[in-house]
Amino acid sequence: MEQLVNAVQKLSMARDLDTILTVVKQAARELTGADGATLVLREQDQCYYIEENAIAPLWKGERFPIDQCISGWAMQNRQAAVIEDILQDARIPQEVYQQTFVKSMVMVPIRTMQPIGAIGNYWVEPHQPQVDQVKLLQALADTTAVAIENVQVYAELEERIQQRTAELHQLNGVLLRSNQELEQFAYVASHDLQEPLRTVASYTELLAKKYRGQLDEKAEKYINYVVDGASRMQQLINDLLMYSRVGRQTLQLTPVDCNQVVQQVCKTLEIGISENNATITYDPLPTVLADVTQLTQLVQNLIGNAIKYRGEDPPVIHITATQQATEWVFSIQDNGIGIDPQYTDRIFILFQRLHTRRKYSGTGIGLAICKKIVELHQGRIWVESQVGQGSTFYVALPDRYEPQAEVLLEAMV
Repeated sequence: MEQLVNAVQKLSMARDLDTILTVVKQAARELTGADGATLVLREQDQCYYIEENAIAPLWKGERFPIDQCISGWAMQNRQAAVIEDILQDARIPQEVYQQTFVKSMVMVPIRTMQPIGAIGNYWVEPHQPQVDQVKLLQALADTTAVAIENVQVYAELEERIQQRTAELHQLNGVLLRSNQELEQFAYVASHDLQEPLRTVASYTELLAKKYRGQLDEKAEKYINYVVDGASRMQQLINDLLMYSRVGRQTLQLTPVDCNQVVQQVCKTLEIGISENNATITYDPLPTVLADVTQLTQLVQNLIGNAIKYRGEDPPVIHITATQQATEWVFSIQDNGIGIDPQYTDRIFILFQRLHTRRKYSGTGIGLAICKKIVELHQGRIWVESQVGQGSTFYVALPDRYEPQAEVLLEAMV
């Protein structure tokens, strides 16, 4: 019984047919003390003797018609064949057995319902297998059937996974090329638009200066519209170029002190901080592996937004960082106007704005840039907010360097 248990344990872990054959040919002899054992698989109308373990060669690699061999009889009749003397049994093809050592045998089907094969035991001397031995051999055959079915299912699943993986690789390739082409188009279009736009803006400003006081109020209003539109277009182009560069540049991953990043951003935004009487505080922040330029841009955009979208009170902004399982989670909390929770995903989409340009300036690209920077660093960004209660932006970045996860994006041009 212990031998059967060991065989069952091994078969339950088998993931290929070779492993099953190795286990079964060994266990089949050990369970009954037989001088030989064969493992037979059904191939349509033939019996394929795929493996054996015996004191002398039997029929390994040979195929016989299913109605002309004892293994076929066991499968067709879905029951064991116990033969004490092969010379006295009409089911035995004598010419096949004459050149072997076999005098007695037992053959059990692998799976009694729709058998898929058989297991045979053979003895060199006349032998009457005990009922318990036959039951043990049948139990091994039943377990073998389950193992073979599991291998087939496992192979099918593995094939599906490989197919799906190949499809995903192909789709990722298409998506990558599409993104590269889109970013290239955005870069080229934005770059090429700058020169004619500068020309329009320059001549409009010259026109306004040269004819100031000579034009009626309506004409001056039209000129102001042109100047304002050109200015907004210039800002949009600059933001588009910045968004495009985020994906085009190679990340230079180095240890970055986030305390120094916040200090540098505060210096850059010094005028805006002073004009709005803003207060910016932060807890001790960690050093993370990042691209210092992009991380600085990320923090500047988030703090800049916290100042821009202020409420009636002066902006109060606090930055913290908490270490979790495999990442640092940064929070940038403010006391601004807040965001309706239904729009918290929308604000990270390119050109998505929740307010008019008259009320708050901007192009709707800043948070899209933040999202792109964070994702390039294999991180996450999200916001929790309520209207009138301020907002808290969260940024999760990996806390350790893993070579297999390194992000090194080749320049696209």
